[in-house]
Amino acid sequence: MRDDPASLVLIAGVFGGLASPIIALILASLYSRRVRSLMLNGPSPIPTRSLEASWSRLPASGSPPSPATPYATLADNTRAQNRVLTRFACLSLAVSTTQWAISRYFYQPAPGFLLLLVDAWPLFTLFGLVLRWHTIRLLATVFVYQALIVSVLFTGSGRMVVLVPVLLSVCIHVSVPLCAHLAIGAHPRLRAAGPFVAPVVFLFTYSVLLALELFSTREADARGPYQLLFLLLIAAMVVSCWSAIFVGRWLARAYRRKMFSDLGYLFAAHWLVVLVVQALLTPQRQGFTAASLLLAWLWIPAAFLLSGKHLVSPDRGPSTLLVLRVFGSPSNTDQIFESVVDRWRLTGNTIFVAGSDAVSRLLDPDALFDYLARSLSQRFISCDADIRDCLAALDWQPDPDGRFRINKCYCYEHTWRLVVQTLLRKSDVVLMDLRGFNEQRVGCRDELAMLAQATHLHGIVLLHESDAERDLAEPYVSAGPLQGRLHWVQGKHVGSAVARRILNHLFDAPRIAEPARRVG
Repeated sequence: MRDDPASLVLIAGVFGGLASPIIALILASLYSRRVRSLMLNGPSPIPTRSLEASWSRLPASGSPPSPATPYATLADNTRAQNRVLTRFACLSLAVSTTQWAISRYFYQPAPGFLLLLVDAWPLFTLFGLVLRWHTIRLLATVFVYQALIVSVLFTGSGRMVVLVPVLLSVCIHVSVPLCAHLAIGAHPRLRAAGPFVAPVVFLFTYSVLLALELFSTREADARGPYQLLFLLLIAAMVVSCWSAIFVGRWLARAYRRKMFSDLGYLFAAHWLVVLVVQALLTPQRQGFTAASLLLAWLWIPAAFLLSGKHLVSPDRGPSTLLVLRVFGSPSNTDQIFESVVDRWRLTGNTIFVAGSDAVSRLLDPDALFDYLARSLSQRFISCDADIRDCLAALDWQPDPDGRFRINKCYCYEHTWRLVVQTLLRKSDVVLMDLRGFNEQRVGCRDELAMLAQATHLHGIVLLHESDAERDLAEPYVSAGPLQGRLHWVQGKHVGSAVARRILNHLFDAPRIAEPARRVG
């Protein structure tokens, strides 16, 4: 290992790639348990009148901005999605072209233009992230693309001796970054914590390996007493741990300040892995020069820095969507957010009440460090000050990529009803997932009764799995003056067809319904 410094980076990367998803899943599970425990075992209830008075005294700044232009339509949403794909695709092209130009300086394993095509494959991971492709579809697309490139290479050369090394090179260059991408972004729960855990694990592992390398070198040279060298090793490990925590906290602060979005972070992390693998596979005699490949990555932070918050601006004003659901089914919640909310947030705001079933949407960097610092309870609403802080902290502005963040409110068992009532006042449309609804779901019955009286809403979409669920829910909403703004959608799973029907209703609601002033 002493003769090959790059092996330290490789070993730390492999260990980080293997350990990060495991640590992320463990953190997500522990976080989910903690949220559920706080929800059910909160402090003593505050008198209802006190809380209601607090809601009525909230400042107007807690409301989302009223759009000066008409609300966004589904066509606007589709154009916003295309803009996101186009902007990130152009950024990928800039990175891959720079990588190709630098690689041509080192070695030429393939004709120049074909090498550029080989390096352009991360575009498909971008499409998979934005369009929420299934893992199998992503793997199949990348495999077919690379197979076509290799076929062209073989057809052009006509010699098997050329094909074999090129095939091995392509497999290594693609498989390692693709495995890293799947390790931190293949599943919603992995995407929640994996991207932020990975650099911390990598930095800590690399620092420890470097300290061990220095320790073994000094021990072999017989310099200094063994006890002193051992203390230096411990000090190096402590410093590496502190550095890892520092990087994690910096990422949390940068995310809170909107220096990047979750999609931008995954995009940047994936390209960084691609370039590091490319640098490590460069001939060893050019190792220091090969590090210049990482210069291509600077296109990404430069683009985010220059674009500010205007990379993708909505054509029209954003609507606010309130998501309600039957608590207790993480798979149902993931389906709603993956298929509907992630598409909605391209042009609109989203708010919902936090729960243990939505951990993949709760565990952002800020929440992760609050949990590790045992201060997660400070996010829960239990008094007047908490109410004001929660609504003041709601984020109504787009990220640098133009997508809106998902706002959540943490509630105790005795405060969630009043929180839902207030969030209803801030909402334009509501999506309620009734799959799993029955007579024992008292909370869902209360929410349905609230919806029936929310006359300011432009539209309400109720998703149900069976006719029995609709029959149980219909009496609670039929008493209200909904005036044709209520839409029922049936589906066991939220696939593309069901998601399309839901989105059609949500985006058509402001156009069909009579404009009404939002309460509060």
